[in-house]
Amino acid sequence: MKHLRGQFSKHNPIVYPVASGKGGTGKSTIVSNFGAYLALKGYNVVIVDCDFGGSDLHLFLDVPETEPNLSHYLNGEVSTFPKLLLPTCIKGLKIICGGNEMIGMAYISEKSRNKLINELIKLDADVVLIDLGAGAGINTLEFFSILNNGIVVCTPEPHSRINAYGLIKNVIFRSLNNSFGHNEDIRKILADFVVGPGRRDGRICDVVDAIEKIDADISDKISEDLKNFNPCLILNRVRKRSQIGDINNLINIVRKFLSIELTNIGFIRSDSVVLESCQKRSLFVIDAADSQASVDLRRISDFKFK
Repeated sequence: MKHLRGQFSKHNPIVYPVASGKGGTGKSTIVSNFGAYLALKGYNVVIVDCDFGGSDLHLFLDVPETEPNLSHYLNGEVSTFPKLLLPTCIKGLKIICGGNEMIGMAYISEKSRNKLINELIKLDADVVLIDLGAGAGINTLEFFSILNNGIVVCTPEPHSRINAYGLIKNVIFRSLNNSFGHNEDIRKILADFVVGPGRRDGRICDVVDAIEKIDADISDKISEDLKNFNPCLILNRVRKRSQIGDINNLINIVRKFLSIELTNIGFIRSDSVVLESCQKRSLFVIDAADSQASVDLRRISDFKFK
């Protein structure tokens, strides 16, 4: 796991894409409160709304002005990326809004995605938190696969865990297709696995073994990439202790079938103050600093961002 202390660089922020396998996990709430807490600790933080077509991150910070935003940048109305940085009521915390004005915003081109990622990793900040769209849409998969510090937000419900697993699996196969899909034989192995064993009990190590018979160097590269792909998990809205233990089942399944390590960095308990703060367009980590949810969020932050 990468930590922040000693890694800050004026022109090289640590970038964390945050995703979830389905909507309603509290992902945007966590991004906004994490950003606020880190800013209060003295870090220079930027939160970015990349939930294209459904941008609402600004509502969690009660930011009234959402322009200029990413849609203006992507359609060429704004040419300088730092002009998108908007202030919030918290010193050290800025936001880049997504914008829903641009038709087709939810499906931006590969060229636009790469351009955007290149700008994000050059922002003058300590930490950049990217709020991605829920589910396994192409934009979410691309951002999560290119940027190596991904965080998955999941709730204890079985369907949420299943969707989290599906998201991670799709990220891996998207990355494999992008890196090696130009090889016809490898592309066929990947396609056959997706429609066959991959829908049941197939393991990614079986894919690696099949590729090794074609090209051992590529097989070794895939194994190394899998070893270096270590997404983190936050379990949100925990109501009882047994749910914390249940998440180990997801971690074991990811290890067994996807050959990667999913690191559980903590949980946030279900707390009425979270809903109340959302309704008031405020931040529970500030308004209810002593609440269970705030204690849990600070614990995760102090562990992950130290």
